[in-house]
Amino acid sequence: MRMRPPDIDNPQRATETPDNCIDTGGWYLGAERPHTIREMDRDGRSIASEPAERATERAISYAVTRAINGGEIQRDDRLRETRAAKEILL
Repeated sequence: MRMRPPDIDNPQRATETPDNCIDTGGWYLGAERPHTIREMDRDGRSIASEPAERATERAISYAVTRAINGGEIQRDDRLRETRAAKEILL
């Protein structure tokens, strides 16, 4: 069975709270971009510190950016935010 998006009368509500954004992003990945989740899972479960680890992390971040956005718009910003999130979460 394929998930289908809901009919949303007020799509701007997705941006009203951080929780809405997280839920929307999670649904999008699961329903529309499952291959991207596999790419994200390739990233290490630790903060990259060695040059080789940072290069792998960068390549994965860029691949995810391309998969979700169809290009490389703000890819370095996204990499920086990914690293900042990992600093908090790991």
